[in-house]
Amino acid sequence: MSFWIRKPRKGTLFSFNVTGILALAALAVLLFSVIILPSVLQGRGSRLRAGMYRTEANLVAIESAVRAYTDRYELLPPSGKRGLERAVEELNREVTFYPEGVPKDGWGQEYIYVNADDYESEESLAIRDAGSDLYHNPGGYQLYSVGSDGKRGPEDGPMAGDRLNDDNINNWDTKRSWRTVYRRRSQAGNDTTEE
Repeated sequence: MSFWIRKPRKGTLFSFNVTGILALAALAVLLFSVIILPSVLQGRGSRLRAGMYRTEANLVAIESAVRAYTDRYELLPPSGKRGLERAVEELNREVTFYPEGVPKDGWGQEYIYVNADDYESEESLAIRDAGSDLYHNPGGYQLYSVGSDGKRGPEDGPMAGDRLNDDNINNWDTKRSWRTVYRRRSQAGNDTTEE
């Protein structure tokens, strides 16, 4: 399926397929979230929330890249950094979204990507639900940022036990907003990445 747009001056036609249109929409959201919104929030003194918005926008774009890869090859990209690189390369075929490759989150850390096939492997960074001990997003994949504190889960320090992954921005908890967590941290005066 293609959509045709007529260029008014030269009379030539340009074609955008559905993936290209989705990529352009995600690019618009990304540009707003990465360029405009952080500068507004920086003016209010909220680096934490600016990082959160940037991280959320990048996560949506990276999910589009994973979908583009899955649509083309009919399987999820392999786990890890190389899998994300392949997905972003696939997205860049339609629109050069990330010319430098996979972006980092709003605090300069790499996103973590684990294909469900690798949840049980020894070096897996997949996260389990604290209550049920089941993996989040079974049958799919986990894509997340460790958040401003740089901690993945309870094994990362004593504070993480009672607030398991509360600042990890992820793809499986779609009804959750991290705004509450980052607003609370920002109001508490913790406006930078935790040590």
